[in-house]
Amino acid sequence: MIRRPPRSTLFPYTTLFRSVIEGAQTVTVTLYGQVKQFPAKIIGTDALKDIALVQVEGAGHALPTVRFGNSKAAQQGDGVLAIGNALALAGGPTVTEGIVSALNRSLIATTDNGTSENLTGLIQTDAPINPGNSGGPLVNSSGLVVAMNTAVATSSQGNAPAQNVGFAIAVDEIRAIVAQILQHAGLS
Repeated sequence: MIRRPPRSTLFPYTTLFRSVIEGAQTVTVTLYGQVKQFPAKIIGTDALKDIALVQVEGAGHALPTVRFGNSKAAQQGDGVLAIGNALALAGGPTVTEGIVSALNRSLIATTDNGTSENLTGLIQTDAPINPGNSGGPLVNSSGLVVAMNTAVATSSQGNAPAQNVGFAIAVDEIRAIVAQILQHAGLS
């Protein structure tokens, strides 16, 4: 079970892709709209799902929080927003709109460094997910995070390129991974 703090307290952890911090000697976090960098400690990782849990140190009340939804309640056709930093363009975060196109998708994704990952239990969305949106939340119409944006289809078997076929790791799976990482680290 993951401890969820009351809304008035801050949870000093954040999830991101393990591949982002792989091999890092130090990890820092910069919050949107700020220039100050906060040190972060790697609590643990899940190599199979490419998830890392880090603890942001010294951010105090500046650390924003999100509310998790229930990804098992997601249905095909539900409206969603993909939030991220598409293409690392100046001007701040981006938001794209779409629907849940399919549930429980599986795929083999190729990373930028050429390795492959077998991803299962994914939520498929037609909300555009671009480089820089990966790791950002997929939010339902109630503003609750239902998944974490992770992959995008780039072509369809040599036919015309795929358009707006994105995939996200269900938040229920992320919760289970975070609970395992916290338990392994002796923090649960």
